[in-house]
Amino acid sequence: MGDAADKDGLMLARRLLAAALDLDEGEIEPDAQIVELPGFDSLAYERLVASVEEHLDRDLDPLMMVSIDTVSDLAEAMARESR
Repeated sequence: MGDAADKDGLMLARRLLAAALDLDEGEIEPDAQIVELPGFDSLAYERLVASVEEHLDRDLDPLMMVSIDTVSDLAEAMARESR
């Protein structure tokens, strides 16, 4: 993936997380651990999964989400799943 695609993927991941957590995108760093972000709980997780599924237009493999630790991981996983 090129630099522009990497940046676009990170921007999307940050936007989806910000919406799920009711945060500003600027509060979410690419290397941030998702479970340590303010407001992350089971409801935020469900909102995040629903947002990712809506963006990809399909249901996700639950194991995919379990393997994601950071915002960058989320961006990379969405890029893989969108192929």
